[in-house]
Amino acid sequence: MRKQIKYSVATAVVLILAVAWVWRYTALNQLFEENYLPHPVEYSIGEEVEYGKNRIYYGCSSEGYSVVVQGREILSFDEYAGKYGFAPTAYEERFGSGTTPYAVVEVTAVIKNIDDTSGESYVPLQEFMIHGNVWSFGIDTTLFMNSNPDWDPSVANLYLDPGDQVTVVLPFSVVNSLIPERLKESFEIADMWLLVTNYPENINIRLSA
Repeated sequence: MRKQIKYSVATAVVLILAVAWVWRYTALNQLFEENYLPHPVEYSIGEEVEYGKNRIYYGCSSEGYSVVVQGREILSFDEYAGKYGFAPTAYEERFGSGTTPYAVVEVTAVIKNIDDTSGESYVPLQEFMIHGNVWSFGIDTTLFMNSNPDWDPSVANLYLDPGDQVTVVLPFSVVNSLIPERLKESFEIADMWLLVTNYPENINIRLSA
């Protein structure tokens, strides 16, 4: 009888410990997901995205600013060169054989200082990125001045006075060797997003239909 009682107590203790472990595991995972993992948020072209306390990287605050994507255009590199009046071979002449992009994606965005009066917030243009499910590309700084001929070339971190806004064209070179061959056939209709912030909200603007 005593052995049976001991076995029952031991079994109960094991069950209690197991339940406690499962509860702790579940609670810690939930705490981690709620407080440490980025929360995905998606916007569409034409919607105003306020940065708030969301950041593209740890040391950068864009609080008080917003961005609206007005549209995107996908151009072959020959089309891009023709649009801005330079020879398509100029890219390879500067960077070497085989460096000519497969295509250039131009994203037109309006960036606005809604209410930041501190002068400490800014939008780092070079941190914008377009991506699909299995690929991503950053801004092509070599092409930036073609897409924005009136831009002050010294401005990479955008500071604006409260209420001011600016329209900027963000050029992204699609590197030939870094995009799957199967995707090239349907690149114009492929899923595509503009990454705006990483944390705590992972904000993306959908650029495809």
